[in-house]
Amino acid sequence: MRACRFSALLTCCLMAPLLAGAAEVDPGLTRIIRHIPQTDAELAVLHDRCADQACEPVEDGLPLEVAGFNEPVTHRRSAVSAGSPRATVLESSRRGVLSFGLDMTPDDQQQLPLLSGGKILEYVDRTYIAVQVRVERDTPSGEPFLHFQPTAVQGDYGNRRTTTPFTPMMRECVSQVRGLGLYLKPGQTPKAENLRTLVASHRSLADDGRQAELEAKGISGREPHFELLCVRARVGGQSTERQVTLHAFVTTEDRTRLRYLPAYRMPSKAADCSVKSTIYFTSYGFANLYPAAKSTRRIEVNAQTSFAMADLDRYASSQGWEAGALANLTEVLDAIIDGRIR
Repeated sequence: MRACRFSALLTCCLMAPLLAGAAEVDPGLTRIIRHIPQTDAELAVLHDRCADQACEPVEDGLPLEVAGFNEPVTHRRSAVSAGSPRATVLESSRRGVLSFGLDMTPDDQQQLPLLSGGKILEYVDRTYIAVQVRVERDTPSGEPFLHFQPTAVQGDYGNRRTTTPFTPMMRECVSQVRGLGLYLKPGQTPKAENLRTLVASHRSLADDGRQAELEAKGISGREPHFELLCVRARVGGQSTERQVTLHAFVTTEDRTRLRYLPAYRMPSKAADCSVKSTIYFTSYGFANLYPAAKSTRRIEVNAQTSFAMADLDRYASSQGWEAGALANLTEVLDAIIDGRIR
C-alpha cells in the first residue's frame, strides 16, 4: 500500500534535557519529518496520518497571543518501562504567523437569508482566523525550538485582547491545517537549534478561479488538493536575552510557487490579513438561518516576495545541494530571508 511508503516519514522524538545543546532523543516531545512528499496523493496519505496534529483551536476568552515563555505546555508520553505515562512541562509562547480574513461579493450578500443575513454579514466583516505556532524551551536558559502542532485563534477585529469562540464551520476549516513535523535532513541530529523549521499541510478544494484554470487544462471535478505552510524560527541575542523571529511561507497553485509572507501583525480588517478569501455559503443549518458550509470564489495572498518552485530547485542545484528545494528546505528558507534569493 502507498501508506507503507510513509511509515518512516514521521519520527517521534523527545528532546531530553536540551542542556548545552544536548542531542539525546526520547520519543514523545516532538515530531520530525525528514522527507516532504511532492504529490497530492502522497500528501493525502501523510495528511490523514497527522490527524492528531491538526491545528489546535484556542478556547474562547484567552489572550490572542502569548509573546513570552509563560504558557506552560504539557507533553504526555508512555513510559519506556511499565508504569504510568510520564509528562514533561515546557515553557512556551504562542505567536501568530499568518491570518485569514473573509469577504463576500455584493451579489452573494444578496443571497443571504432574509432574517439572519445582517448577522451573518456582520460575522464575515468582523471575524478572522490566525494560525499560530508555539515556541518552546525547557528552562529560562534553554535553547528555543518550535512545537510540531500549530494552533489557531478566532479573533474579532474590534477586540485586540482575547479570542472569540469558534463556530463549527470555522473549527472544521482549521482542522484541515495539520502539522507534519519539524524538518530535518536525513542524518541530522534532533536538537533544539535544528528544530526550528515547521512544515504543515492545508487540505482544501480549489477556489472558483483556480478551478476554472484547472478545467481549462482538462482537469474536471473538484478534488481535494494540498498546500504547504512552512515556519522558520530565527534566534538572535545571547542567553536569556535571545530574541526569536518567525518567518512564514505558503505554497500556492498546487505547490508550484512559494510565497514569503510579511511579518505577522494583528489585523484590523480583512485587507490586512495574510490571506483574504472571498466566500459564499453553500448550505445552512438551524432552520436555514446560519451557515453550515462555505465555498471560495477567490483567494488573495499578501506576500512580500514570491518564487517559482522550479527556480528554487535550480538555486539548490547551483549550490551543489543534492535534490531540490524541499530536500534543502531550511537552507532555502534562510537564503530567502537573508535576501540571497531574489
